[in-house]
Amino acid sequence: MALVEKTVLIEQSAERMFELVDRCEDYPVFLPWCSHTEVKFRDASRTVATLHINYHSVKSCFTTENDKEYPRLMKIRLVDGPFRAAQVYGVSHG
Repeated sequence: MALVEKTVLIEQSAERMFELVDRCEDYPVFLPWCSHTEVKFRDASRTVATLHINYHSVKSCFTTENDKEYPRLMKIRLVDGPFRAAQVYGVSHG
């Protein structure tokens, strides 16, 4: 299985970036490949949501479960979808 690792520095506060990622219901506004989302559960420590893809005849969806420690850490784990596995960790060093 391929492993992709990437680090990006963004000139925004950790709080703002955390909220952007957690507000997945807003993704269709700025991600052209995301047709709609379904938030299945959300509280202060966890979000479970399904993202629906409809882009250039590609239609699919995937569900993630995101464990959260606002605003320092978000662990994004694939629950269901066309990918074999996905884990994303966001960490603020600020």
